[in-house]
Amino acid sequence: MKALRFGLLFCLAWTSAQGAVETLGIPADAAGLVYVSNEVVDRTVLGQALEAAFKQDLAQNKVVRQLEEKLGIRLDADLQDLRVGIFTPAPNDPEGEPELVVLLRGHFTPARIEAFARSHQVPATTVGKFMAWDAPKFLEALTGEPAAEPDKKPSVLIAYSKDLLILATKAKAEATIAALSGKAKSWKLPAGAAPQQEALQNQWLFAYVDVLKAAPPADRAEVEESGMQSLMLNVGENAQNLQVRLSASFVDADKAALTLLQLKALPTMIDGALTVAAAGKKPEEVAAMEKFQNLIHKIEITGAGSTISAQLNYPAQEAATALLEAAKKSKQAK
Repeated sequence: MKALRFGLLFCLAWTSAQGAVETLGIPADAAGLVYVSNEVVDRTVLGQALEAAFKQDLAQNKVVRQLEEKLGIRLDADLQDLRVGIFTPAPNDPEGEPELVVLLRGHFTPARIEAFARSHQVPATTVGKFMAWDAPKFLEALTGEPAAEPDKKPSVLIAYSKDLLILATKAKAEATIAALSGKAKSWKLPAGAAPQQEALQNQWLFAYVDVLKAAPPADRAEVEESGMQSLMLNVGENAQNLQVRLSASFVDADKAALTLLQLKALPTMIDGALTVAAAGKKPEEVAAMEKFQNLIHKIEITGAGSTISAQLNYPAQEAATALLEAAKKSKQAK
């Protein structure tokens, strides 16, 4: 189960109505991709609830304020989508963390970004014809606060164009620019990704990972034993429901069948745990547990050959209301 937990957690770290995922600029050797569309989520019921719940917090966030005041970047209006390429951990990395390439698409002013970096003497190098600013030092200059800890994988920030910012290690930044310019290939969606995407409306989140390629070296033997090959997550919303689709592929049907048995036992285990946990709780706490229990039972888990699929269709308005209630309680508790 460790491989499954790793994949699920990895997936949980902007487009047409059908949610076409853009991969341009993500180097072809990526182990996976996370793609989020701010444009699409803004027009969903859940997205509107997210804005209502956290707009004030974002407005008060120091980094968000500094982005607007010093760089002219308004996250809510200027950020269109986010692409995160996931790469195999470097062999000499003791922690085995995957390398990342982050592409931010939106409306930016490269000259203003570069002027800010120069005026604050942010260390820089070059990647091709582009200035590559030391990302941690840039953030320090922006916030006026030192980084909490040294960056173990030094990264750079590149204002590639008025539409795109790049955040990556220098080596990955070079590969990214080559992919963006067409001098190298960009990562492509796996062949099995299309049907799951086409089944959703207003897809605003897509995540795919080759679990073995992205796993830390210390976990690879266990991942190989599990037989899991890949994990894919899609989230969208139609007129009624929040739509969540998750699929995992395995090396063979036997490995998939074993994991399927474990997954199908989870609702019963959760029911028992919630029954015990409900003892002595307040009525509103019990009601919240029952909502969670109902959510778990709405998840449909199926298997076909070497693939396991899970899907959830949950009333979008109910999900939005639950989000707003949770955010309100969280603020009251502070």
